[in-house]
Amino acid sequence: MQLWPHSKFEFHTTFLRISPDVESFFESLYKGTHAAFFSSARSGIFHILKATKLTREEHLWLPPFSSHCLTNTVSLVTTPTDRELKESSRHLIYHQWGFPFLLPPPLSKNVIIEDSVDSLVTCKTKLFPNNGDFEVFSLPKIIGSPYGGVVVSSSLDLIKEIRHLRDKGLRLGHTHHIRRLFASRDEKAKYLWSNTEPLNGPLPRWIKAATFDKLKQWDNITNDRKIKLNLLSRFSLVPPSNNFGRLPVCIPLENNEFNKESIENIFGESICQTLIKWKKNELITKKCLPVPIHQNISLEKITKLTKRIKSYGN
Repeated sequence: MQLWPHSKFEFHTTFLRISPDVESFFESLYKGTHAAFFSSARSGIFHILKATKLTREEHLWLPPFSSHCLTNTVSLVTTPTDRELKESSRHLIYHQWGFPFLLPPPLSKNVIIEDSVDSLVTCKTKLFPNNGDFEVFSLPKIIGSPYGGVVVSSSLDLIKEIRHLRDKGLRLGHTHHIRRLFASRDEKAKYLWSNTEPLNGPLPRWIKAATFDKLKQWDNITNDRKIKLNLLSRFSLVPPSNNFGRLPVCIPLENNEFNKESIENIFGESICQTLIKWKKNELITKKCLPVPIHQNISLEKITKLTKRIKSYGN
């Protein structure tokens, strides 16, 4: 089952006569912050680590069982570790699927990156749950755009530095970006794109235009997500953020046979248990059944599932 929305490239966007300023869109959305646009979230993370001048001798803490694309990206600059938090001088925190991973103040001061790749954050007040220097979003995982990673920071100087590194970075060319479109269907294209993507620098205008065109759907996507979250959140293993200001891309349900059978029956697809990790007072890792609530999932299916689980509980 697809946990994130489908990424689809619309060829007509290459001919749009618009000024595709993705950075201004997010600076307007999150007043008082500054944004830098990259081809992907992993490219944004790579350039952040370069700007912070971390070295191979230092350790950057990552949550246990982090994805290979994240560990590979971090490994290009510094040494990733999932040891005790207090043993690392710098931290990268992943707010998995939109659920905040909160550290106590003595440790939160070491947070460089708040990894919110699949979090739909609707307002500035929900940014930087750990007061990190940067927050990173993946637009394919949020709005289903074919490209796009956005880095947000309260510091204009920090944003200027990573923009500078991006603009003087490698121009991987149109062939690299076209590989991204075929990565889900061709292993060779996926390998070639994935292993070079963190180094990607300046972007061609057609990528900016394709992403900016998709951002027009932001309000509709947000409203759709809120409705589905309101229905299903009462059954979530992890309580959503207060006031729904940080919208998850899926809801983790308890891993039991009734839920599994109900989900597969209503969605018509098989679902695999996976791990969710979150932290408030302690680090918790649980197996769950993740139910996507993004824009490609119909409200009808979420409503049916909600009713079935509710009737089972009664």
